[in-house]
Amino acid sequence: MIRSKMQVFIQLPEETSRRVLHAADVGSFDEGVVVVQLGCGAPTMASGDELLLYYETNREFMKYSARVLEVVEGSQDDEDVLELKLELIGQPVSAESRKCYRVVTALCGLTATIGEQCGCHLVDASVTGFAVIAKPGLKIGTNLRVTLQYEDASFSGNACLQSIKPLDAKRTRYGFSCSESGSSELACGLRTINLEVQRMQMQRLSRSA
Repeated sequence: MIRSKMQVFIQLPEETSRRVLHAADVGSFDEGVVVVQLGCGAPTMASGDELLLYYETNREFMKYSARVLEVVEGSQDDEDVLELKLELIGQPVSAESRKCYRVVTALCGLTATIGEQCGCHLVDASVTGFAVIAKPGLKIGTNLRVTLQYEDASFSGNACLQSIKPLDAKRTRYGFSCSESGSSELACGLRTINLEVQRMQMQRLSRSA
């Protein structure tokens, strides 16, 4: 649910192919009308324009279609501020492209322990599975004890090897699915990693706008 002071992201229709997002802060929300503030670098908008509004709730990214009702330009702390009064259209829908949205973690420096192999490079993750780069030799269909590392936390559990892609003589990409229930430690860890990486990616997109 959208609430006052939360951060949201604005996207214009012509920016969807480039995945450009603009960070905004919610000033108020009441009966389908939300007021948001954007800082410097905000795109030019006018009353009647339509856009997409992204936000996070219950550990999932959602989006609304919205229409601009009013645009007010001003300043705050010596910085230009654009205030938008938006009418939300319809009901929010998931912003994830598929039920188990997979995020690329290759540049995040995350690691995993796969069986006896420590320090394996975690290259992507969804809420139901993940992929790592590790040494050759694992067999498809094998259930292994795995541990994912994220910041100061470790998430352990059992995962089934679903796919194998040799990269070179010393490295193989392995795709795993979580073998445990959604309330298990490993499943919770996958949700945490997936959500946090999505948040970082959205923030990077907003800064590059």
